Amino acid sequence: MARFLMMVKNTGESLKAYEAGAQPDVELVKAMMQFNTELVNAGAWIGGEGLHNSSKGSRVVFETGKKARIIDGPFSEAKEMIGGFWIARFANRQAALDFVARCPIPDGEIEVREIFDIGDRPDDIKAPALEFAEKLAKK
Repeated sequence: MARFLMMVKNTGESLKAYEAGAQPDVELVKAMMQFNTELVNAGAWIGGEGLHNSSKGSRVVFETGKKARIIDGPFSEAKEMIGGFWIARFANRQAALDFVARCPIPDGEIEVREIFDIGDRPDDIKAPALEFAEKLAKK
């Protein structure tokens, strides 16, 4: 089983409403909770949440040779904005895509990305990650 991050992106009219702080329609929320229930019942659910709009967010920008800089939202130039996410387990990418295609969002898009498993990395990369995982397990 592979883990996938599924990011709900608001675009177009949904982006305008999201950034304006509009609350979602109650029927949409009910449909999304049914979708979440289906994820749980399929044994795929790991987690998921909605996100506040960009006025409550910040970006940390890194540039080689420079100190990181913080840019506070809102990000009015954005053409899309991540409004929420799920992390779920599926047998493969196609299974994740097939499940996500059933999501009841009225517009926007959902980006699906597989999460690296430490076993997918070369040994020299695994070592510090495994050491970190061992430290976490002891806490």
